[in-house]
Amino acid sequence: MSHDAIWQRAGVSFHHPLSVEDAVRLSGLEYTVDKKPVKTAFGRSHVPLQGFFAAVRRDNGHCLGIMKNRYTIVSNQEAMTLLTPIANKELFIEAGGTIDGGKKAFLLARLPQEMRIGPSRDAVRRYLIVVNSFDSSTGIVVKPTSVRVRCSNAIPGILRGSEPEIRLRHTRDVHNRLLEAQNLIRRAEDTFIQLEYMFNRFSLRRLTNKELMDYVRRLVPENELAESHARTENLRKRVLEAHESGIGAETYRGTLMGLVNSVSEVVDHAPTKDTNKMLKSVFFGGSGERLKLRAFELAESML
Repeated sequence: MSHDAIWQRAGVSFHHPLSVEDAVRLSGLEYTVDKKPVKTAFGRSHVPLQGFFAAVRRDNGHCLGIMKNRYTIVSNQEAMTLLTPIANKELFIEAGGTIDGGKKAFLLARLPQEMRIGPSRDAVRRYLIVVNSFDSSTGIVVKPTSVRVRCSNAIPGILRGSEPEIRLRHTRDVHNRLLEAQNLIRRAEDTFIQLEYMFNRFSLRRLTNKELMDYVRRLVPENELAESHARTENLRKRVLEAHESGIGAETYRGTLMGLVNSVSEVVDHAPTKDTNKMLKSVFFGGSGERLKLRAFELAESML
């Protein structure tokens, strides 16, 4: 099982400060997307489909999505300039890449300072994932996440009353973009202050064996319609094994933080050859991300 971070396996990692422009170029995000008319077959003719267009990569002709005319294509270069005023100052661009042939493009940026969790002062880094979409699923989206340094587990957290992601309008105005970027950092800082407080509470909340088993059963409930429950039992077993003997498990073993970290370990480091699919699962609303968020919410309910 590899314990490289998922973006190190699915994208391009950077180990020195870069400008946004260089990060976009080195991550392969410079491709151009054009609006093309959409036609439908009618007998032997092809009739234009009014009100829709296809987003097509100019370099390889791949269609990335079909959307309504009012949808505006924003290039990756334009979208990622959101970070320009704060790159190398308030944050360090650590990785970038695409999924699904360029339907989505992302940059991963690390904020300075680390969260310190529990009596051992365990280090957890703070990140922002900036996503641009060409499949009409989103516009420009910024999602906060945190990564435990010792094991490269990405641990998300949605606080009650907060949104899981920040959606930003695109603007060509430099001053507005600067204000948006500064506001983004302030909002992210507030989120991480609260997350650090919550993670520390998780680390101090010790569990009985009964509570441990109840947590895992609630996390992965039985599927009454399934003919076999082997998959459910296997997932529960993997979480418990990671809690007992995963990398760095001894730091939080027997606590809520240990369980949250164990779920992230199981999701982020599952053996797979399809890193594209795994990246979607972990960061873009897939089953892995949903399971980790459920783990966080269950832990929060037990405080």
